[in-house]
Amino acid sequence: MSIQYGTRIITFQPTINMAGDLPGLFSTTLFFPNQASPNQASHGVNIDTGSVGIVVPIATLQDGEGNFQPWAQPTGETLTFTYEPSGNTRTGPVVVVTGLQVGDGTPQGTAVLGPVRVMACTNDDTVYMLGVGIGLEAKATLTPSTSGSGGNAATALDNPFLHLRDMLEPDPAVLPAYALTAALQDNGRHGLVTLGQTEESLQAYRFLPLTADADSPSGLQLPWVQLTVTPAGGAPIQTRAQMLMDAGITNMFIGVVPEPQPPIPWLNTAITIQAEDEAGATALNYSFVNTQPADGPGPNVNCDPSQPASPSRILNGGPSPQGGSFLNTGVHLLAAYDYVVDAANTRLGLRPRS
Repeated sequence: MSIQYGTRIITFQPTINMAGDLPGLFSTTLFFPNQASPNQASHGVNIDTGSVGIVVPIATLQDGEGNFQPWAQPTGETLTFTYEPSGNTRTGPVVVVTGLQVGDGTPQGTAVLGPVRVMACTNDDTVYMLGVGIGLEAKATLTPSTSGSGGNAATALDNPFLHLRDMLEPDPAVLPAYALTAALQDNGRHGLVTLGQTEESLQAYRFLPLTADADSPSGLQLPWVQLTVTPAGGAPIQTRAQMLMDAGITNMFIGVVPEPQPPIPWLNTAITIQAEDEAGATALNYSFVNTQPADGPGPNVNCDPSQPASPSRILNGGPSPQGGSFLNTGVHLLAAYDYVVDAANTRLGLRPRS
């Protein structure tokens, strides 16, 4: 990772759409350059740890005549990808944008981004995404392809939390790592994003390695965890699964490969997720019983109040990007753990919430 953070650590407080005591979607504000078009000067945006790169409607980067603003320069490439497992497709030209800002609008709580490659979406004029995670755009296609495979969204889009204009001066004291917590701030509706970490601030996290892979959707493979699925009255099914913590959904997706026959009845099924770091210390350990029917109506529920990381519902998620079992925890994991991506050491960290 060539990016070096500077001497300043930036923090801001995203709004959390709380569901009782459980965190829902995280959102903040994306500020376009001062000479922004009349279409939009700023807009709310979801912080999504389950996708890669900024996606905005193309009109936000254009003037009233449909020409790109001087601060928005097309690369000549077009990107199409499909969010998995939802199946939602986004497409549009890749554009280098200079002067974007993200945060709360105050000098202390706003990060100025360096030039970043974003998707100017042409098939949805409502989508605003801030993809900062390990994405699952498994069907990404970049034309013309610069990577040869055409399946890697990270070759076309930049992670905004790793491209900060004000923090590009080399300084080993502030690492290129960013943390997300749902520990409530102020009036109980805000979390905390910290851009830039120190060795001391990372001490309490336990880390899972991220393997570089040019053919993986984000350029990194998802980490592996131990997944145990125990249907009511049935025998436990144990498997290793690639895990995604997706702050963009409240459900959980699980895909067990090969799929058991008959299929797993998710209602009243017990789920256990465990992982150890490279030293053998516990990095992740929680379990719950799914009391919400996968296809039934009803409000989102916390399946087990003693395990606040339990999801709203469990849905079939299919296989992982590498073809094995798959687990998308959903955002409720942040009710029990803080989350950090340490880009300097290519690893993902989890810290139990106190």
